[in-house]
Amino acid sequence: MNTSFRSGIFSLDLDVLKKHPVLDQLVRLFAQLQSSKMAFIDSTPFIKALELDNGVQQDSHEFLTLFLSLLEQSLSHSKVPGTREIVQHLFRGSVSHVTRCSSCGKDSAASSKSEDFYELELNIKGFNNLEESLDDYFSEEGLVGENQYFCESCQKRVDATRCIKLRSLPPVVNFQLKRYVFLPKTTTKKKISSSFSFPGQLDMGKRLSNPTSSYTYELAAILIHKGTAANSGHYVAHIKDESNGQWWEFDDETVSKLGLHPFGENLGKTSNKDDRKPQGISIEGSVTNNNNGHQEAASSSSPGEMFSSTDAYMLMYKCTNKDGNATESNKIMEFNNSLLPHHFLDEINEQNASCMKSCEEYQSKKGSHLAYITERRQEVKSILIEAPANPEDNSYFWISTDWLRQWADNITPPLSIDNGPIQCEHGKVPVSKLTSMKRLSAAAWQKLFSKYGGGPTLSGDDFCMVCLKDGAKNAVSADVYRDRKESFKNLAEAALAGSCSDSPSYFISKAWLTHWLRRKNAGILSDADNGPTSALRCRHGYLLPEHAPGAKRVSVPESLWLFLYQTISEKVDDVVTFPSDCQPCKICSQELEQ
Repeated sequence: MNTSFRSGIFSLDLDVLKKHPVLDQLVRLFAQLQSSKMAFIDSTPFIKALELDNGVQQDSHEFLTLFLSLLEQSLSHSKVPGTREIVQHLFRGSVSHVTRCSSCGKDSAASSKSEDFYELELNIKGFNNLEESLDDYFSEEGLVGENQYFCESCQKRVDATRCIKLRSLPPVVNFQLKRYVFLPKTTTKKKISSSFSFPGQLDMGKRLSNPTSSYTYELAAILIHKGTAANSGHYVAHIKDESNGQWWEFDDETVSKLGLHPFGENLGKTSNKDDRKPQGISIEGSVTNNNNGHQEAASSSSPGEMFSSTDAYMLMYKCTNKDGNATESNKIMEFNNSLLPHHFLDEINEQNASCMKSCEEYQSKKGSHLAYITERRQEVKSILIEAPANPEDNSYFWISTDWLRQWADNITPPLSIDNGPIQCEHGKVPVSKLTSMKRLSAAAWQKLFSKYGGGPTLSGDDFCMVCLKDGAKNAVSADVYRDRKESFKNLAEAALAGSCSDSPSYFISKAWLTHWLRRKNAGILSDADNGPTSALRCRHGYLLPEHAPGAKRVSVPESLWLFLYQTISEKVDDVVTFPSDCQPCKICSQELEQ
């Protein structure tokens, strides 16, 4: 939420934007974030302009370094003075690497040279807080023994000290926390997950080579890396709104209000829907309660207040003066749509109009859909209330439970009533379908039938007497079959044992008879059963030789054969009778002998 940087980017000349697609997409992204009415903005065009692979984890430190370098180079072509050097003005400071002779006390010639920095990389391993890491960064290193320094004044190798001197500070200081250490044995990086503390306000004036008390910095943003590995994880940013001091969490398309604390502990884990948009920002993106185009940044940090994190990866601090007031670079500009480039404003207005139209269409469809759902619920409820039929009243109707379930459970009901599955071949209601149908009152049936049609209509008088009689007959036949089977078991067991001496006798399949005896279901044989002589019949219709595969046979007495012959479900013409004196097929016998 760096308004100074955003203002400079918005001031770019059109010719520069045309020649530099990254700047063009950055302006579009900022403009959309400021003035779009969409809940979130797709950054894919910006990522494509940077030629980044969206599926590969990018290191935030490396990205920031390269991105600021790219911006600095691209912005140098701008004709707007403030915009041309805005990166340097906001983020660039300078340091010197000072080497001092311990003998003469003079600094090396190179010590007076300044080097630019856009962030300070700090070690955190072995340190508890930011002050300790800064002490380490600016600490003196002794050059002794083999590392002695050649002093030009002394003209010999001498002991010396080396340190980094802070020459100048930018309005915005980025601290890169070295969360990863290289392990030589495994040639991999390991994340340091120890807790690290940092203040809400930071005095950087004392760190300058010429100390001053006018460089007080306030915590403005925290970049957090969630995950344990160096090459994977997820980045989340906590950023303070300059207009009111409120902190917000940016987690991809999800933005959550944290309150005046950067980690949200004071407000807990939840927030109201109304808090999803920063207070003081209108739907058009302008800052309210302005003061002649500027307003002072609200301070949310008390002097001495400390925060800690095990995942903080980068810290951003913004400078305030010694009285706690905002510096000129920290003034909050009033942003409204008039500051946007006209061609971007027209584009965003079109997008907003399209978005609002889509929202209105969605709300209209949603309203119609909800009204339809309410109507359907009422319809189902009213019919099901009337559905139970009076047991003493014979004026009821049958309906398929499958159709009724689909009608009641689905938002879009079936087109027409389908009672076909509960009909028998005679067009009536068989007793065997009782579990697949439901009895409805005449009133409920008439409501359904008048609206959906279909059918056929099956009243309480439409039960099938033919199916009822057939069912009773089959039940009696099954009982008789079970009783008679028990009486023939001994004969079957004797036949399998080779003790059949009755005459006449008949051949049947040994495997079939064994299965028949072991059959758990004692009911009458079904259509799926093979006949007792099916395995014994050759392709010529005669008896297979016994040594043919699967043609083992046994002789059974005539009484057992007649019982089996009469109770099988196959057509009688398809069952071949093989008396025990029947000769095997000559053709098959010759083929087997060959």
